Amino acid sequence: MEPLQNDKKALGEISSLNLAYIGDGVYELMVRERLLRQGGRVRDLHTLAVEQVRAEAQAVAADRLLPLLTEREAAVYRRGR
Repeated sequence: MEPLQNDKKALGEISSLNLAYIGDGVYELMVRERLLRQGGRVRDLHTLAVEQVRAEAQAVAADRLLPLLTEREAAVYRRGR
């Protein structure tokens, strides 16, 4: 597998499913980092992370954010969804 190039053409050729897949991973890492900073037992942190990164929770968050996005940002979101 070739590394992703940092240019618009290469990024534009990534499938929507692949964008969603990598986006989910990045989002989960961000959630886990935030929870870890708050502290707690790993089991509890895992439960909280799962609650926040599951599809239903992401849909609720997206509904709140979409009105704040520019049209270009919203298009990127829809492509990765």
